[in-house]
Amino acid sequence: MSESAERRVSDDPGLLALILNDWHEGGTRDELTGSLIDFYDRFSNLLTEQTLENNISQAIRGITGVNGCDLSPIQRTLAGLQNNQEATKTAGSIRESLKFIEQNPDAKVLPYELSLTDLNQSAFRICELYGNLHGAPSIRTIDMSEAHYPDYLFSVDGKQYSYVFLYNYCNYVYASRFINFSNISNVIEIGPGAGRQVEVIKKFHPHLNFYLIDLGPSLYLCHQYLKSIFPEDLISYESTRTADSVCIEGEGKVAFVGNANISNINPRGSTVFVSSAVLGLMAPATAKRYLDKCSSISDFIFMMESRGDDSKGTYSLEDSTCLTDFHNILDNKFRLIDHEPAFYPLSAREGFGGFEMMMWKRS
Repeated sequence: MSESAERRVSDDPGLLALILNDWHEGGTRDELTGSLIDFYDRFSNLLTEQTLENNISQAIRGITGVNGCDLSPIQRTLAGLQNNQEATKTAGSIRESLKFIEQNPDAKVLPYELSLTDLNQSAFRICELYGNLHGAPSIRTIDMSEAHYPDYLFSVDGKQYSYVFLYNYCNYVYASRFINFSNISNVIEIGPGAGRQVEVIKKFHPHLNFYLIDLGPSLYLCHQYLKSIFPEDLISYESTRTADSVCIEGEGKVAFVGNANISNINPRGSTVFVSSAVLGLMAPATAKRYLDKCSSISDFIFMMESRGDDSKGTYSLEDSTCLTDFHNILDNKFRLIDHEPAFYPLSAREGFGGFEMMMWKRS
């Protein structure tokens, strides 16, 4: 096991209280609408009441919603059965079958004489081929940290991977088709969640500086997760929260910024802005606030967002941002040079009317 894998995500109650207080005082909690208000309030309360390890092991919604844990594929499927009315009549039989598969991962009892092990290896191979096709660094050269107490991993040539890790590699490969990350200095990500995309990109390109912006509970989780993986490269939240200008000196650092202070970010050098399933949960006016700032300091924008506004109904939002809104906000400064349906290693990424991977370039 590598040195980074031996470290574990740890708690810092003082930092959590500081981040949550700044989040409330800064006013950006008020940007939430619909059921997202209860989602993040519940997330905040559980982070305060329980350790991160307990929250991860219990797979609370706040953690799973930002890819903060790696559940076994069987547990994820069992959880999905609760919302599948077609499977209600045979749910008991399905559960028994899934439990058998979990206990016997090499048993070829799935269609096309496949096993759970075959699915894992196929997911890995698809990601590897996708990277090879587009000349991206091979996924075989990196592996996943175990800092966040993953429930399920699988091994390829002695390195550990999960489905979430593979999915973030696919997003990276897509972006690398249009961006030479060796010539980039900074990545700004809004809504990094647990920092899983950051982990993948940073392991391939350790010179990059990262500016990470998120809501209070998620920002704390991301801070602690990446602190456990890259402790020497962390610029703590405490050092940026009162700075009039957040500009990283040197290379390879990770800074955390409350979303109320996004206007204080002033990177030097070529910059990529990243947003994955975040802007679509905002009202267009709110998304414009973030995009106006980030587009003014970025050369490329990579999005993985919903093409329609279906998230509005899913979360009972007052409004939600979609592809049409992105054009309205960005077309006078950026050009959409490519977009295509987003995908997981073994399936299309559906939900919210379908997701698109998009690459925008400064006009």
